[in-house]
Amino acid sequence: MSCGALTHGGLLAAEPHTGSTFDLIGSIGIAINVVLCLTVAMDRLPWLRRPATPIIAVGTMSLTLYVGHILVILALPGKAAIPPQSASAALLLWFIVGATLFAELWSRFFRRGPLEYLLNGATKVANYVR
Repeated sequence: MSCGALTHGGLLAAEPHTGSTFDLIGSIGIAINVVLCLTVAMDRLPWLRRPATPIIAVGTMSLTLYVGHILVILALPGKAAIPPQSASAALLLWFIVGATLFAELWSRFFRRGPLEYLLNGATKVANYVR
């Protein structure tokens, strides 16, 4: 966002994803509300846990899946990694299916994703720093 946009009411723009301070605060507020509502629903309705298992598995390894999808995009041949080809619905569907399957299989054997294990190990040193 340029400085000119700020002087012309850019902070109050009603466009999607303006990147303004108000847009960020609003997006964070909505995300917190969604997470809170889903957490309460999972706590009060235990029967939801079983069908939500794949989503929970994805949530336990968000860093791994985020880095993985970037590596997959970079590995795509030719211009497939450049928008608009990289923004296709088919590619999005493949990412969702691939990430969910990987997370579901991985979580059957491990508590965290691979990068989450590395990050956890790297931060354990902080317990000994005073």
